[in-house]
Amino acid sequence: MKFFIKYIIKQFLYFILHIFYVFPVKNNRIIFESFNGKQISDNPFYIWKLLKENNSQLDFIWVVGKDIFLFDDFKDKTVVFHSLRYILAMMTSKFIVNNTGFSTYIPFRKNQILINTWHGGGAYKRVGCENVAEKKALYFSILKKDVFNIAKTTSVFISSSKKFTDVMTESNFIPREKYLGIGMPRNDIFFNSIEVQKENGKVRSKLDLKKDDFVVLYAPTYRGAVSSPQEDSNNIDILKLKSVCENKFGKKTIVLFRGHYSLIYKLDFSLFDKNVSSYPNMQELLCMADMLITDYSSSMWDFSFTNKPGFLFVPDLDKYQNERGFYTPIETWPFAFAKTNEGLAKQIMEWTPEFQAEKNKKHHELLGSFEDGHATERICEVIENELENI
Repeated sequence: MKFFIKYIIKQFLYFILHIFYVFPVKNNRIIFESFNGKQISDNPFYIWKLLKENNSQLDFIWVVGKDIFLFDDFKDKTVVFHSLRYILAMMTSKFIVNNTGFSTYIPFRKNQILINTWHGGGAYKRVGCENVAEKKALYFSILKKDVFNIAKTTSVFISSSKKFTDVMTESNFIPREKYLGIGMPRNDIFFNSIEVQKENGKVRSKLDLKKDDFVVLYAPTYRGAVSSPQEDSNNIDILKLKSVCENKFGKKTIVLFRGHYSLIYKLDFSLFDKNVSSYPNMQELLCMADMLITDYSSSMWDFSFTNKPGFLFVPDLDKYQNERGFYTPIETWPFAFAKTNEGLAKQIMEWTPEFQAEKNKKHHELLGSFEDGHATERICEVIENELENI
């Protein structure tokens, strides 16, 4: 019932908000939104960073939530997600850069350019309209109509790989010609070893980690169906993990926990050395980590470009696959997977740099990767070319 009430409200707002057409679109205004204002991060952050260095004439605005972390030297304008100022900024910005999708209650104009960077690369767990848990006819048709509206208003959709374009075309109904196969701006850093080392040092200093510590980042994603709450099903054995890593790599092991931005976890955090879920930039953590353990998160795509050890801990694999489903077989993913702590320990002990490099290479080839370290430059060129043609 709540779903239908929300839909009616959105339709009403879509009609009423046409009154804001009295305010002209400002050709030099660009607004950024990352995870519905929960962070200043991800692909929009890296696009903003480069544009700000090269285009001082642009009017930058960021969408924020009430408790968002802002950098000490952050000076740009901000608007609170879903506020009246947010709506006005959205309807008067020439460029809108977003990593989740655009609000369907806002009547965007034809001369606005909406750039969807998305927030995950590769092709792993299913997303979008095809993954609705209850596909009742009316519910599904309404949701599909919303998705079609987003597809119609989207100007550019950044793609990380050929497979990503294929699956997102299917799930989000966005025409193939709107996809820009350039890779993800947030992943450019992994093609620059100097920048990776710089971020590594910076993050270790912030988190009070020693240079010689072997840092394992444990970063699980959604478990179960799309709308289900986070479960206590991870059951990863931290003490066993530390022991096997110290045995394998010969260094003191530190295990950090990074939770999905939208979930509340019911874990015993005392077992982890640090909870870095609130750290504002995941890419910086990936630059710092010596090993990544995840499950179905697209962070595996990002980390695969580092060639550092990566593993999938998936005790609920059968359940997750049945409830949500995958685009590609887990056997083809860049990291070895294990359903048990014993299996995870075995995979770690058997890991070699050659194995990881070969598995990553095959995975990138299978998905048709577009990543080459120049995605940010290319999407900024698109924006700058549009500015020149105004």
